[in-house]
Amino acid sequence: MFPLGCLTLKLKVPRGMSPSGCLRLRLKAPRRMSPSGCLRLRLKAPRGMSPSGCLTLKLKVPWGMSPSGCLTLKLKVPQGMSPSGCLRLRLKALWRMSPSGCLRLRLKAPRGMSPSGCLTLKLKVPRGMSPSGCLTLKLKVPRGMSPSGCLTLKLKVPWGMSPSGCLRLRLKAPRRMSPSGCLRLRLKAPRGMSPSGCLTLKLKVPRGMSPSGCLRLRLKAPRRMSPSGCLTLKLKVPRGMSLLGCLSLKLKAPQRMLPSGCLRLRLKALSAMAPSGCLTLKLKT
Repeated sequence: MFPLGCLTLKLKVPRGMSPSGCLRLRLKAPRRMSPSGCLRLRLKAPRGMSPSGCLTLKLKVPWGMSPSGCLTLKLKVPQGMSPSGCLRLRLKALWRMSPSGCLRLRLKAPRGMSPSGCLTLKLKVPRGMSPSGCLTLKLKVPRGMSPSGCLTLKLKVPWGMSPSGCLRLRLKAPRRMSPSGCLRLRLKAPRGMSPSGCLTLKLKVPRGMSPSGCLRLRLKAPRRMSPSGCLTLKLKVPRGMSLLGCLSLKLKAPQRMLPSGCLRLRLKALSAMAPSGCLTLKLKT
């Protein structure tokens, strides 16, 4: 696609919208689009939006899309949302997606959630899987988190392994971790894994972390991953972060990688950013 396999976007906005006067986006393409095999999106937000001034998402594509066979999501959140300022998720693809045959999820939790600040689970998937298409796991968590020291999850396997075409993870967290006592993550697989062609993540976070108590991510895959040919990301942010409570990015993927030579991004801006609530950017490469 490009020699370096990445695009850097800088959008100048009216001064009244942000002190810095600009928004920056960096998009690094997947392996079939670049040798690095990963997609990176960095959104530098106006200072009024968060102390850190940025949200970061890193998506490493799964096996079949890249030789690495893993999916990595890194979300840098405003400092007011958590002391650590970030949530990290790593998902290593299931059997038929990677030779290792295991699923790894790492959630780096806010410091107030646990002494160690992280939860790690490793799921070794049997080659034959199971008729029911689901597995139950125990996750040993730091001792200070709960007396039982374990979490229970239910995993519904993706399309090709079961008719459902999705992964569901329910993480029942110790009460000391949050008043609600649970974290929920739903992962709907891309086109190669399910007919829907989209990836959906819902993360229910502790109440002390956000008033709304959840973060939602929806990722619709590009043309080679879905017929729609577009990438859609919706991030529902805590209410204290914005009046609208969401940021939307739509990236229309070029047919056969970029014959038109352009990318279109629609950024639904926070109320404090623009009265209209949206920005549209067309980049000719």
